[in-house]
Amino acid sequence: MSMGIFYIHKGIGCGVYFSNYQAKLPIKTKLSEASELVIWGRRKHEQGRLPFGGCVNFSEINSEEWSAWFPRAVIIPASCFVEQDIEGQSKCFNLTEGKWMQALLVKINTERRVYIVTIKPNTKNRIFDRWPRILSKQTDFNIKNQSQALY
Repeated sequence: MSMGIFYIHKGIGCGVYFSNYQAKLPIKTKLSEASELVIWGRRKHEQGRLPFGGCVNFSEINSEEWSAWFPRAVIIPASCFVEQDIEGQSKCFNLTEGKWMQALLVKINTERRVYIVTIKPNTKNRIFDRWPRILSKQTDFNIKNQSQALY
């Protein structure tokens, strides 16, 4: 999963790392709406019933396991993200204008969390175990009908 994400929310630049138990990410269901901050995943010491971790593999988002939490496809309007390679080195990647990270918003009762959707990296980025799924245009965010991602 992405170790860190940088974004602008209500005109203020913010940076969060998943290791911070207070980490929240901005989400949108439509490009035209304002972003809303939601807790990023769940850490092992946190109370709750939603899955541990901060990401979900793209191949799993339609699974029965995730459907139990009323998943909703959303985007994260990030400006850049930080990944750690297989040798433990961190690297920052900018997202150009018109590109967004895909995420999955899940809930149970009043608990809501967002998980970054990940894919297998392309050949150029195989030094990373996984890669955030990057969308490049307004898409149908229906989980069962996802558009092709660019990365």
